[in-house]
Amino acid sequence: MNLPLQDHVQSLLNKIDDGKIFETIIVSLLKLLSFLFLLGGVLFTVLGMFGDSGFFMSLFTPDFNVIWKITGVLGFLIGFAATLAVTYFSFMVIWKRAVQLGEKEYTGLLEYLYMKVAPTLIVTVGEVASIMLLAYGLLSLIGELIGSVVYFPLMQIVEGPVMVGSIGYDYFVEMLVAGPVMGIVGAVLVLVGTYIALEVYAFACRLVRVWIKWLPKFAIPIAIRRREIPGDQKFMEDQK
Repeated sequence: MNLPLQDHVQSLLNKIDDGKIFETIIVSLLKLLSFLFLLGGVLFTVLGMFGDSGFFMSLFTPDFNVIWKITGVLGFLIGFAATLAVTYFSFMVIWKRAVQLGEKEYTGLLEYLYMKVAPTLIVTVGEVASIMLLAYGLLSLIGELIGSVVYFPLMQIVEGPVMVGSIGYDYFVEMLVAGPVMGIVGAVLVLVGTYIALEVYAFACRLVRVWIKWLPKFAIPIAIRRREIPGDQKFMEDQK
């Protein structure tokens, strides 16, 4: 006898049994994260222009002369385009990693989480962080070269200002080291560190698998040696 919605319930149970529903949920969440990053980047780009701490409020102040305001507008145009490009590129990285995760074979929830999902997350976070640092370094370099600030509202993700660079060339060398050099070198180090961390994680997983396989062989002899011997058997062994 077919009950109402029996086919739908059976289909859902089949997906739970073969794990497809867990795979679909995890991949979908990662894809959703990519769209949230894209939307958040666009919102940061728009909202960072206005308000008391916005770019234009900081730029058009009596302390800034005409030259600084002109170069500031140039920095805004460069930063605006760069911020949108960085946002979209980061979105594509997260989306691509989610698609690659969905193409990997599902062999069980636990193995899928620590063998497939965790490495994907490590690489994704490292790559996005490298993109952000590289953009910060390059835009800081542009700001130092033109002697003005450059619009980069994605700095608000780490509660930073909406701009990078500095006005004038009074502290050119110091700011060159503090911004461009640290940003570009940091991007390279984070990217290299990400793949080192990935190798370390994979090695740790192999050690855990070896330990799990070896544990029964080690535990059984110990259990045998430590088992309680009945009194009559112990007496017989003492007599030998």
